[in-house]
Amino acid sequence: VSSFINVTTAGLISNYTLIINSINTFVGQIFNSAAASLGNLIATEDTEHQYDVFKKYNFLNFWLYGFCAISLLTLLSAFISIVWGMDKIVDNLTVILMCIDFYMVGQRLAINNIKVAGGIFKEDKLVSIFQAIINLVVSIVLVNRIGLPGVYIGTIISGIIATVVRPNIIYKNLFKMSSKKYFKKFLQYFMIVFIVGGLMYSIMQILLAEPTICKFIMMLILDLTIPNLIFFIIFYKTEEFQYIKGIIISTIRRKKNK
Repeated sequence: VSSFINVTTAGLISNYTLIINSINTFVGQIFNSAAASLGNLIATEDTEHQYDVFKKYNFLNFWLYGFCAISLLTLLSAFISIVWGMDKIVDNLTVILMCIDFYMVGQRLAINNIKVAGGIFKEDKLVSIFQAIINLVVSIVLVNRIGLPGVYIGTIISGIIATVVRPNIIYKNLFKMSSKKYFKKFLQYFMIVFIVGGLMYSIMQILLAEPTICKFIMMLILDLTIPNLIFFIIFYKTEEFQYIKGIIISTIRRKKNK
């Protein structure tokens, strides 16, 4: 960004990156803490049980990162404008692309962690190299044509490589099955986040046309309730949701008994 646009724009982006990375680190810790348990699962359980647990793990991954991506989409620029001023925000398209990239990276975390737990490294060793090359080439080409959004389009396109290739490798080598079910779920999750995100973005454009602290808090409350309520309505009867609900309830009961 500093090389092809200017240093000022790079400074503006750093504010967004700081917030996004902080949230990514916080949420990522929830999933990374389960990495050892996944390794133990793979070492001691059969393939069917491994796949069953992974589906629930991937569902929780979608819910948390989907919710965070929607919240970032609607609150990020408003927060920066309130804290640092309106002159510190970037264009809406760039923010949308940042949030898409955040979600895509987050949604790959479950498949990446199961890959590490299963010790599958050799099979996809070239994926990261191709990602880096495509990211660099596409970003440089597009930044010269459309400016800042081109950098994030390049990042998203390079990430799609891992999104497509790694599940095929994991399902073939670890679960011994086709990855069609994974991609079906991935598209379902993505479309739900996309639609709910579009709804919340429309509300944000009306409510936060002129950001204030009170309006920001109102939008925050809406972000906490509407996306999670929609996710709940859609997935309440699913096996994955009931499993996660059971874990939460049992954890609360154990703490009460202590």
